[in-house]
Amino acid sequence: MASEINNQIYNCINNNKSFVLQGGAGSGKTETLKEMLQLIYKEFPNKKVACITHTNIAVDEIKSRTENKFYISTIHSFLYNLISNFKINIKECYGILFELDQFVRNEISIDETELKEFNKNEYNKFKKLYEKCRTRAKNYQKISMQKCVGKKDYDKEPEKFNVDLNSKINKYNMFIKKTINENCDYKKIRYNETVFNNFKEFSFGHDGLLEIAIEMIKKYRLLVKIINDKFDIIFIDEFQDTNYDVLKVFLDKIAFINTTVGLFGDEMQAIYKDGIGSVKEYTDNRKLVLIEKPANYRCSYEVVDLIKKIRSDKVGIDQEVVLKQNEKESDRHGSVKLYYSIVDKKPVIKSDKNEKEEYFNKLDFMINQVTTKNENEKTKFTKLLLSNSAVAKKLGFNNLFSIFHERYGQDLKDQLEKDCTNLMWLEIAELCNNYRNYDKLISSNHTAVVEQLKKYCYHIETFSKKKELCDILNKLCESDESICKVTDIAIKYKLINESDARKNYLNTAKDFLKDLKDDLEFSTFEKDFYDDKNTLKKMTDAGIEIDDDLFKELKSKLLRKNFYIRLLSNEIKFKELLIFCNYLNENTDYMTMHKTKGTGKENVLVVADEYFWTNEYDFNSLIMNVEDSKQYLATKKLFYVACSRAIKNLVIIRIIEKEELNDILKIFDDNEEIKINV
Repeated sequence: MASEINNQIYNCINNNKSFVLQGGAGSGKTETLKEMLQLIYKEFPNKKVACITHTNIAVDEIKSRTENKFYISTIHSFLYNLISNFKINIKECYGILFELDQFVRNEISIDETELKEFNKNEYNKFKKLYEKCRTRAKNYQKISMQKCVGKKDYDKEPEKFNVDLNSKINKYNMFIKKTINENCDYKKIRYNETVFNNFKEFSFGHDGLLEIAIEMIKKYRLLVKIINDKFDIIFIDEFQDTNYDVLKVFLDKIAFINTTVGLFGDEMQAIYKDGIGSVKEYTDNRKLVLIEKPANYRCSYEVVDLIKKIRSDKVGIDQEVVLKQNEKESDRHGSVKLYYSIVDKKPVIKSDKNEKEEYFNKLDFMINQVTTKNENEKTKFTKLLLSNSAVAKKLGFNNLFSIFHERYGQDLKDQLEKDCTNLMWLEIAELCNNYRNYDKLISSNHTAVVEQLKKYCYHIETFSKKKELCDILNKLCESDESICKVTDIAIKYKLINESDARKNYLNTAKDFLKDLKDDLEFSTFEKDFYDDKNTLKKMTDAGIEIDDDLFKELKSKLLRKNFYIRLLSNEIKFKELLIFCNYLNENTDYMTMHKTKGTGKENVLVVADEYFWTNEYDFNSLIMNVEDSKQYLATKKLFYVACSRAIKNLVIIRIIEKEELNDILKIFDDNEEIKINV
């Protein structure tokens, strides 16, 4: 089978046809990529090849297998090496990182029933852009704009306010362009290898690099020619997770001329929002040759039987177990078992808090019972949950999580990671966790720490400097102080340089809280809200004149106020951040289903529960095969990814209502009911 797949890819390369290799979990897609690189070296020694992967670990692994015969890199390294010599052109595109698009009003719906919702959406869009302009004007132009007009006033004269905003945006954009033209030495513009863009230093971070590179490829035809001349073949691993705009540029501008683009991945495992997900439009119009790989070298027969039931996508891959070299059939047997409990009725998103808490206690009881039944000293299970809140409680960063949950609700992980990044908290946590992995910094095994410090121009030149750094890092790692205080210490000792993103974040919070002090309407609302009038009905029943839109707007301000006050206080200990950082790096027993993407675990326990994240996921729709449900496909992909992580044994836990029982037992032959005693 492997040779047949390789022959198909070989024919594509030989005939200069771009292709996509689609293979399910454990099919050895990356292994095929390595084999093809070795084959190209033998059969096409003159072809110039680039291979793009998602992590530095994958880069090192592929390099070791191919003896550095090819250009292997991450997408960021590839794009930077491509554009780094064209700094005049980088300068010409640099402004896109800071400039703002004009406000464009949508066409007004003639349906009166939709007009209220239309006006609400338009105002929210206007307000979001206005606040962004206001923040940037303050940070970059050093000018103050008035706070955003309220919805009632905006609805009276929307065009007037839109024109005024666009005028402010024009002036702001002109300032950005003028500053870059007059003050930016193109020779000094640089990629700072962090997540931050820095306008003051004229440097750009990871996302900024992608934006600039995409803009340059679109804008300069010569750059496309350079890529085509430089590489005959470009392989991209895990294509479904590649940034949408980046991959579109590769397929629309670079492929199909003189360069063969080969994609390796699986649409069924596209569970991230910023990835391209599917390239079906390119296979349908035959711009990409579709090659399927149904093998599964990872999972036991029992796990494969289950994921085949889950996977019935339009790609048409029907996975089958394929034994590895010297592997016996008996080696590939394991187990799949469902543990379920039946309740009369499950709570919903609007249910009482106590009712939800009781339900979570039942889930925890099931997890503990099933863990006791299946784990021993030799057999441990990686436990996969959908909800970050459940993982936060289990691991011990619940306080940090709760602050974000109070403001953003269930769907907050990206925001939590984003804010911790913007505040530079994750930079410090990564530094400390890297340091804690080594016995002593003075030893030779300290490359990761040193390289991270170099990004901020912190150089360790003498033994005394190393000793001083050890003392600082030891203090931070063992600190009982808050995240905010530890961050101040790290900045004071120049372990990190305060970024524009951090300054902007803190200034935005400061300005927001300052504005609220002079907002009489908000002050009155806050007093009423905490005086047992915390719903619209309670306020209107008390004779307060307020409509639904205004209530939501003022409540949003209240949540935001509480969020900033709690987040930037000394409430959150730095130790919680270290745990959260370990969780992001998958160094914990509990993970979310999203976090184990691409990795195999010997034994896996999947808690198939939505944790009230029902706007995106609904396991009931999957079990009862409700394909027209808007959550069906997303749930299916996520469940497939979670279950296919299991190498040997897989356990599923679910609380169900009686109507689901027959359907779920059709899926799981081996099952057991757990009686809940809480």
